[in-house]
Amino acid sequence: MKILQEYLKEVAEEGADRSFQSNYQGRYMYGKGCLGIVCENPIVVAFNVAENIMIDLYENALRSDNDVPAEEERRQAEDLMALLKEFRVDTMGLDKIIYWPSVSYTEIEEEEIERDPNDPVDFDDAPPFPGHDRCCNYPKCGCDKEFGESCIPF
Repeated sequence: MKILQEYLKEVAEEGADRSFQSNYQGRYMYGKGCLGIVCENPIVVAFNVAENIMIDLYENALRSDNDVPAEEERRQAEDLMALLKEFRVDTMGLDKIIYWPSVSYTEIEEEEIERDPNDPVDFDDAPPFPGHDRCCNYPKCGCDKEFGESCIPF
């Protein structure tokens, strides 16, 4: 199950009148940033987020390859719904912002592989350069150049 931030981003992208805010500082927050969506109708936004959570819960229950037990999925959905209820609304001129003071932005990264830049890299799966199957930038090149020097004329 996704985190609330992912649902908020999805809902913000669904409407032309909406924009996702990753560091909104609402009233009485004293400089602490949180997630929010600038919109015309904050109640519709909250409903759309709840709807997306419930759709995901339903779809996950139908998937045969789902490793997470149904009780755990339901508990996660209940936690998200409880968090969703803790919103506030501020007016911003003609628009409003619905925001969640207890939810701060989390950097979501794709599966990042950490490695030492000085470690040689195995490029066995990399496509070869035209006219040459390896380059001395690759550890298994076989040419007489030093590692890091190019043996391919550019």
